[in-house]
Amino acid sequence: MDRVLIDTSVLIDVSTGIEPSSTAVRGMLSSGTEGCVCAVIVAEFFVGVHPDDRGRWERYFDRLRFPPVTREASMVASRYRDDFARRGRTLATSDSLIAAVARAYGAVLLTENPKHFPMNDMVVRSLRT
Repeated sequence: MDRVLIDTSVLIDVSTGIEPSSTAVRGMLSSGTEGCVCAVIVAEFFVGVHPDDRGRWERYFDRLRFPPVTREASMVASRYRDDFARRGRTLATSDSLIAAVARAYGAVLLTENPKHFPMNDMVVRSLRT
């Protein structure tokens, strides 16, 4: 089974009906692809959710797998940040953690911000051309 870690940027598109994200994610989930989110993504996403919509989005997230941000993933994230900082590029802690979870869980990272994930040891995919 394919696994996809759905980044905050894609979930925001889904929540506002922006295409092709809405249709593509719905299609992936109905075709048996294992949709995933992690703690960092959930924390980022719910910042912008109106209180009246929280219950609906909590139910949506209940349908997704929730791989943990483990100690190992945290260490990988710190290595990403350190390695890129040595090359003069700053990575956000949140993006580094999301990437490390995708890597640890063997998931493709589905994002609308592929430039935020320059790591070469994981698969990053964007729905926008």
